[in-house]
Amino acid sequence: LNGTVVHPGEEFSFNGAVGQRTEGKGYKGAAAYSNGEVVQEIGGGVCQVSTTLYNAVYRSGLGNSITFRRSHTFEPNYIRPGQDATVSWEQPDFRFKNTSDTSIGIKASYSNQKVTVSVYGIPILEDGVKWDMESKKVEDLDPPAPTYEEDQTLEEGVEVQQSAGSNGSRWET
Repeated sequence: LNGTVVHPGEEFSFNGAVGQRTEGKGYKGAAAYSNGEVVQEIGGGVCQVSTTLYNAVYRSGLGNSITFRRSHTFEPNYIRPGQDATVSWEQPDFRFKNTSDTSIGIKASYSNQKVTVSVYGIPILEDGVKWDMESKKVEDLDPPAPTYEEDQTLEEGVEVQQSAGSNGSRWET
């Protein structure tokens, strides 16, 4: 990600820039969401990087140029819900188009358990203008109704609960 240049009119893709997260590339296992559950996954935690990039892109004035972003189905613990950008290989992805007249550069670093992402270029926003995000919870959601799956290895009448589900919420950003 660090050192990526996005030319005018070009669409940036997080997955295109970073590529598939594999052990061979040095990625480790960490917590990740998969089919509604927290699991250990190679490259887990990379959403904190895509989220930090999303926030930097938005605040740079390119917020209207975001072509694809999806938030997590769970509330992330590192940012306010609705202000995140979940990624996985191959989808979902985080993408934006450079709609400015000049190329922009992305600088990314990690130190002391802190991710920093900056977007460099000729300022898009007028002097004194800042873009920020606000998120508020608009609805609490009950856990989903249980679903049942037959398992021939269990004795008749025995039920095993795979996941209890959890309360959810809907946020407006």
